[in-house]
Amino acid sequence: MKRHFHPVDLFGYVGALCVIVALLLVSFEIVGPRDIPYQILNLLGGVGICITAFFHQDYPSGVLNVIFGGVALIALITIIIF
Repeated sequence: MKRHFHPVDLFGYVGALCVIVALLLVSFEIVGPRDIPYQILNLLGGVGICITAFFHQDYPSGVLNVIFGGVALIALITIIIF
């Protein structure tokens, strides 16, 4: 059965792109893991993938990305405050 593209899928694609860009930036030491852009990309990635996952009832991926985005949010708040 062929699945058709739904506009909500764009959130997942953008989210995946954010996570990949974050990984590339930190892997090549362009940014560090405690830099705000890195954490923002991870947060956006987690949220984007989470939206698509829950829309398609892919709960394991959705839960994983809620945790992933939550870790990024906590790290971001920690970086800003401290």
